[in-house]
Amino acid sequence: MKFVCTDELVKGMRIARPIYNQNGVLLYDRGSKLTKQGISSIKNFKLFGIYILEPVEPIPPMTDDDIEFERFQTMNVYAIRENWEMAKMSKKLLGLDMMAEDIQKIYSNSRKKIDFTQTLRSEEDEAYKHTLNSTILATLMAARLRISESEQLNLIRASLLYDIGRDMGGVRRRPFESDFNYFLRAHEEGSKLIMNNDKIDEEVREIVVGRYRLEAGMQRLGESIASVKILQAAQDFDNYIAAKIGENPLSDVTAIRKMLAASDKYGVEILSALIDSIKILRPGICVQLTDKRAGLVIRANNKNVLRPIILIFEDNSVCDLTDDNTFAKVQIADIMKTLDKRIIIDPKIISEFMSRYAE
Repeated sequence: MKFVCTDELVKGMRIARPIYNQNGVLLYDRGSKLTKQGISSIKNFKLFGIYILEPVEPIPPMTDDDIEFERFQTMNVYAIRENWEMAKMSKKLLGLDMMAEDIQKIYSNSRKKIDFTQTLRSEEDEAYKHTLNSTILATLMAARLRISESEQLNLIRASLLYDIGRDMGGVRRRPFESDFNYFLRAHEEGSKLIMNNDKIDEEVREIVVGRYRLEAGMQRLGESIASVKILQAAQDFDNYIAAKIGENPLSDVTAIRKMLAASDKYGVEILSALIDSIKILRPGICVQLTDKRAGLVIRANNKNVLRPIILIFEDNSVCDLTDDNTFAKVQIADIMKTLDKRIIIDPKIISEFMSRYAE
């Protein structure tokens, strides 16, 4: 699988991932061959590029949840873009309430961990994709922290509005930027819209302003309300693992390890909610160990996500990281993933290995 920029697409190339329109209607399924009309449509969608299968490469598996997650992402990235574009023209916030309610309905009631897949981001769409993914993460975390439904909805609204100022001012995101002058330039237009709009709930304003102050270094995390802390963790995690042009993303494992090392910044409960929201080291993940061996996760560890049970490829031995003596000698160095960060493995193989281990 390879990523091909839109200008380099050629008739006959096979599509690796489904393409949807702004209404979530499937236009081109995986394995479809590109036509001239298809290439023209992709350009009209303002896509920077798409994933293409190699000539003899089989179509990688996607679960129903993967497919729905990708469809939902596509629809709402379009919606965020349209809302922000209208706000730039009218200088008025036209509201994202319907989207906020949809996100809450889908992600606050599910206790299932999600496979938090990423799509490549360009400068043109980075802000929209970051906003949506951070909002989904924040919603999942808020539900696990048992925050009330009304507080959840205000958190979702605040997350959807947070970066609008950067987009309006044409200031590109620089993750973890702390320069105060940059902060003012980035958020000035958005601040005006949010502060001057009497239709925005006061609590939404407090969350957005609290996050502004936190980012500018004007406020410590310990002084922030719970929703601001959740938004901080969600935005940082998404920034760490986002696949961007010219930047190498961190793996989920490396990002979580980095955030756990700074647990005083986020709070243990916040990080626990994050870890409990997404699939990180589930069965089927291929990993590299610190002793250079590679293996397959065959059993997850719900108590400590970084200490699963692994089948070693070279000799079919089992490395049990739940054992303290084993963990003292070797740990997971990182995840081995595909270009688009999706794991490719047949579930039947996982079941077979797990049954062997059980014996």
